[in-house]
Amino acid sequence: MKNDITKKLNIYGWDHLDPIILASLASEYPMLLIGKHGSAKSYVLERLAKVLNYSYRFYNASLINYDDLVGIPVPDETKSTLNYISSPNSIWNAEVVFIDEINRTRPELQNKLFPIIYDKRVQGIDLKSLKYRWAAMNPSFISEDEEDINYLGAMPLDPALADRFAFIVNVPTWEELTDSDKALVLKDSLTNEFNPSLDLISLINETKEEYKKVVEIYKDSATKYIISLVSLLNGAIGYISARRVNILLNTLLYTYAAQIVINREEKKRPTFKDAAYIHIQNTLSIYAEKEVDRSMILNICDKALKLADLDKDYNAMASQIKDPVKRLKFVLENQNNLSAQLMNDVVVDSIAEMKPELRRGASYISYLKLRSNEFSHASMIETLCEEVRKVIAFGHRDESTHYSSNSLINKIYELVDSIPNDKPYKKPLNNILYSYFRDGLEDSKSYDKIYRNFIDLWEDLLC
Repeated sequence: MKNDITKKLNIYGWDHLDPIILASLASEYPMLLIGKHGSAKSYVLERLAKVLNYSYRFYNASLINYDDLVGIPVPDETKSTLNYISSPNSIWNAEVVFIDEINRTRPELQNKLFPIIYDKRVQGIDLKSLKYRWAAMNPSFISEDEEDINYLGAMPLDPALADRFAFIVNVPTWEELTDSDKALVLKDSLTNEFNPSLDLISLINETKEEYKKVVEIYKDSATKYIISLVSLLNGAIGYISARRVNILLNTLLYTYAAQIVINREEKKRPTFKDAAYIHIQNTLSIYAEKEVDRSMILNICDKALKLADLDKDYNAMASQIKDPVKRLKFVLENQNNLSAQLMNDVVVDSIAEMKPELRRGASYISYLKLRSNEFSHASMIETLCEEVRKVIAFGHRDESTHYSSNSLINKIYELVDSIPNDKPYKKPLNNILYSYFRDGLEDSKSYDKIYRNFIDLWEDLLC
């Protein structure tokens, strides 16, 4: 079963935003939800805070004063610093802060929100408990649809304040939900039960770990992509700050990590392109300022992926390689870019198409490369292990001392001893050769062939 987040919060029609929500939680970057009134913005954020079981503060930005956030400043006895007389609703010990109607905030208060949202600081003081800064707003611009709602008092968000939010998410309206999702929303409103079976902390921690792997694999290509993307966006939507460029890179990698974690239970690996598409639609600060042509943004994303050489269809490329050894090599090298099902199918099929004298070595090498891949299916590993079991049991020369007068054993000694000790394939080759001896292979020339084939396979597939 997929690691759904919003569905387990009894929120329906938001599935496509699960990677963004999880990425924002794992990264602890600020998130802004934009949507019409009654589109469940506050509802989602309140349920997230409840599942996390964190100390939560809600502020309506159109009503609060700064003192409501921090308390009343009072000079200390020396009159050199200020202390704050705070209420239970003050921000100081909060772990989650949600600011609703943020684009109705008075300009002088907006400026004071900057360090809270981005730096987790108030008046230069660190908010040590604060993890998540969330906000919500109604659209402040009139859509091209003449019948759309015009929100009186809602202003375009200050560009500098919008730039502090890493994730800027347009949430679905009732009209955009499917009929089945609408039915679930209505049924949920009748019961009003909320007992989610969602271990959100574990998903957050998994995403943080996956992020490290994604950074290691994609840091160079992702950097190239972001540089191309920002260059193209500058010409289309205008100025993008250096801070935003850094945010775009990190949020992209967190989004991909979150997608991998969400799909882990179904053994489905999303592509980098999948992550790039959902990322670009939920991370540009301009979305809080005005309506933007989303198709234009996706076209720019496509161009940047192509410039960064990240637009390849690895699944199609793997399927087009006819030689089974070259196909297997491609899969082992690009396992992080292939769908899980295709990766597993191609490995099994490629080995089955190889000559008999290659299969055991290819199975062994594939097992070494894929055994730790979380998207390797049990059926594929079991198929590999049919050959691998014959190999891994034999690693010690003294096991065959009672065969020492056998010419084939001496042949194996000779072949293995010819390999320098610093070669990583020496012990595996020793095991491979012994496994064929235990199988009863008596043709001396066949051992020479197995010897050469395995070394060639090792260098082809792993070097």
